[in-house]
Amino acid sequence: MEKVLIILSMFGCSDAGTDCALLDTSAELYESRAACERRIDDSMETEMDAPYPTIIAHCGTPAETAVIVDDLAPGTGAVSAVASKETDVHPNS
Repeated sequence: MEKVLIILSMFGCSDAGTDCALLDTSAELYESRAACERRIDDSMETEMDAPYPTIIAHCGTPAETAVIVDDLAPGTGAVSAVASKETDVHPNS
């Protein structure tokens, strides 16, 4: 089976989920969507102090992540911010 890198990205949003910002966390790469999703709860706990009423976590391929970032935080340059962040790879996930 071919492995695909999955990115966990976190967003701080308004209650309506329309005004979002990419949170300043290091992008993490996983070798499976399931491995990424297992880390969401831990990641949410670390972001609970963020000054946003809603936190959204997303696990996706780089292409999927670019679409969701552009949808949640359009015009903010967040797509390039995700691409330029240093990443922690979890190869055994």
